[in-house]
Amino acid sequence: MNVITINTTGVYEMYRYNVDIINFTENIAQQICEVLFKHNIQSIIIEGGAKTLQTFIDANLWDEARVFRGTFSFENGVKAPAFSGNLLEEQRILNDTLSIYLKHD
Repeated sequence: MNVITINTTGVYEMYRYNVDIINFTENIAQQICEVLFKHNIQSIIIEGGAKTLQTFIDANLWDEARVFRGTFSFENGVKAPAFSGNLLEEQRILNDTLSIYLKHD
């Protein structure tokens, strides 16, 4: 079994045959996609903070976005990532709205 690990230095020497190294000073999203492709992984879900999501959006490495909106509006805090896509579908789930967007062609 191979394990894909995103980590810092030192790990490579211990597990050199099962570790893929990613340089965090360069295009992280592209490197992650290259490692996934190498392992024949064709689809992933990026569920993370705004910065992580924005990294993939800015690199144009997304096909679909699912945005949940509740009835409560936060005045402060971390803003949601900015993206532009075509609205495919909206559905209500209890008091929330799920909007599904596809990337522009």
